[in-house]
Amino acid sequence: MIALSACARTEAGCAGWRPVFIAPATAAYLDATDQPALRGLLAHQTYGQLLGCWE
Repeated sequence: MIALSACARTEAGCAGWRPVFIAPATAAYLDATDQPALRGLLAHQTYGQLLGCWE
């Protein structure tokens, strides 16, 4: 399973920014069939990291 890490902060700035966990097969499926969804997941991860919600 691809872990998009655990939230390290709990203050209001991280509300709604929880990590999303997907299996490698799901990532491969999205890469092959729904790249906008995969880019959205990656953007979510990057934004959560920038907020300091997780590493």
